[in-house]
Amino acid sequence: MSWRFFCVSVGSAIALPWIERPDSENTKVCADEVHIRARAKVKNRAESLKIPLRIDELNVPKGIRVRIDAGTRLSDTMVMQKNGEWPSYFRYTVHADDPDVTKLEFWMQYNAGAERCEYVVCIDNRADLVPGALKMVAQVTGKPLPEFDLVNPNRTDERFDVGGTDLGIIWQMDRKTVGIAFGDSYGSDCRFVIREPVGSNWRCNLLAFSHDRKLEDGLTFSGMVTDEKGAARELIFAPKDKSGEGDWTAIPTAAVRIGEVDYMHYMMVRYWGGPKDWNTNYSAVRRSTDGGWTWEPTPIRFDSTSHFAQAAYAKQNGYVYMLGTQSGRSDAVRLLRFREQDIEQQDRYEFWHADRGWIVGDEEVATPLFDDTVGEISLIYHKKYRRWIVLYFCKRDYAIVMRDAAIITGPWSEAKVVAHGREFPQLYGSFIHPWVDDRDHLYFLMSMWRPYNVFLMKLDIAPRE
Repeated sequence: MSWRFFCVSVGSAIALPWIERPDSENTKVCADEVHIRARAKVKNRAESLKIPLRIDELNVPKGIRVRIDAGTRLSDTMVMQKNGEWPSYFRYTVHADDPDVTKLEFWMQYNAGAERCEYVVCIDNRADLVPGALKMVAQVTGKPLPEFDLVNPNRTDERFDVGGTDLGIIWQMDRKTVGIAFGDSYGSDCRFVIREPVGSNWRCNLLAFSHDRKLEDGLTFSGMVTDEKGAARELIFAPKDKSGEGDWTAIPTAAVRIGEVDYMHYMMVRYWGGPKDWNTNYSAVRRSTDGGWTWEPTPIRFDSTSHFAQAAYAKQNGYVYMLGTQSGRSDAVRLLRFREQDIEQQDRYEFWHADRGWIVGDEEVATPLFDDTVGEISLIYHKKYRRWIVLYFCKRDYAIVMRDAAIITGPWSEAKVVAHGREFPQLYGSFIHPWVDDRDHLYFLMSMWRPYNVFLMKLDIAPRE
């Protein structure tokens, strides 16, 4: 028996251990290090965890001595008997003074200790987050709307000929600047005709800049990408072919800065089928090396049926993580990642499969992170609570909802309603400001179809008690 054989067996699909917690779902271990989310910190009682080893599936020859150790708080240290029988599980007790993440380091040795392999299970004791009070802080775009009675620091209708727009995908460009990308935009005369906004000077996409860190009184622009007349200028051209057979419009869905280069993911819409679904010809990524003023193509491209037609980016530890859905608002979200330097090397993208882990270069293997109808989405890692947070429009609930997780591959919390269409009719979009990743609240940009403008929202968050 070789060490290589033993180690591969431990990490294989048939030999994966499980962690079982009373009154909870089983969580399958599918990598060398796996986080298991407990319900909350245990305060007044002990909560027991069974850790089945399923070593009988490893085909270890009878009589081979294998010692398995899992830390100081296990009830037993197991040794395979000479007859080849194994105990069914370890029992681990979560204590009130356990750290946020408790690591169980298992190791197996045989042949008198000459051979050994290891794996780690992480038990995550951090509570998930719950949304609290929600406040509409300010109007971000358009002319002042008397029905909302909000501060409007930008007056984009007067300054940039933007009377109506939506989205507001926001990302950090440098330490002093965030970029804010908008979708279809119309001039200062923007108005509604029947069920849709119309106006002069239709532009498919726009970009604003902001240095504002004091968001309590609104999000103030430092400027926009403009033409020679001072009007906001389109970034990515689309022919505006409304026949349903050509390129209708180019809509940003996500953006990220890597080094000194900004990258924008966008979808080329073929047909707007309605408020819940639409069709694309393709999605792609453009780059800017001059601070967002000009954008050039990259090789990155996703076809019309891709589960990454719409996206959200976030960076951590040298990787860029990208959430994706098919075009529209009916798909579940999937996950890929790549090293920052590989953003333009699409064949190096790694796709997350719930059972097999990260798989390079095969988009079709990506499995949903959770079951829901996901529309516009944003992603952030919250440094204070050390949890990933997503906000997205949920078609099924007619609401903007929040989910969170200790690690990006899950398990993710249930969906928690942040803003409902009953209170904010025809709401959509939910793009988190990146400079609020260490506070007890989030700021995000929300759109409303009518009056077809963007608003700054403040959401309190706290750990579940």
